[in-house]
Amino acid sequence: KLCLFAMCTFFFVGCVSDDFNNMAQGFSPPTPREAALMAVDQYDADERRTGITLLANSPFGGSPEYLDLYRDYVIEDRDPLVRAASIKALARFGDPDDALLIAPWLNRSNEESAQVRRASSTALQRLHNTSVVPTLLRSLRDQDEESQVRASVATALGQYPENQVFTGLIAALQSSDFAINLSAAQSLHSLTGQVFG
Repeated sequence: KLCLFAMCTFFFVGCVSDDFNNMAQGFSPPTPREAALMAVDQYDADERRTGITLLANSPFGGSPEYLDLYRDYVIEDRDPLVRAASIKALARFGDPDDALLIAPWLNRSNEESAQVRRASSTALQRLHNTSVVPTLLRSLRDQDEESQVRASVATALGQYPENQVFTGLIAALQSSDFAINLSAAQSLHSLTGQVFG
């Protein structure tokens, strides 16, 4: 009985101790240096993703060296979650040229990960470059693409007052998916001031 009591006490104290350690970590987030080291951990994709996310959500996350890191990971990193986090970081701090870097990841033949395509479609709502319009329209027309991606693309297209965009958004009003319809209608309203129902 004494041995069983000792084992239970040890287990309970260990669990409580672990819980308190986890809580303490929540109160003391990683320092900028620790976040940067996590972001460049070449052996652990989860650490890279966490580090990129921490940097991207910090006020100094737009520093030139971090922008270079995000751009490098968008192109080179094989882990889709790291790529998606890097795309989100560029959406926050990037410039119109970064839209050209992100747009190819909307294409399902280039990227199997729906998470990367979702991050790309959302990023292109913030980064505007007329050169990405054909890619956005192709994604909007792709009947096999996720609804969330197509709806985000329809929202992104609301930034481009072009005839081909108008035509593509009108066609998207015929979609059987309400989210796509709504996004297309809102973009058309933004572009024309008209309500399309």
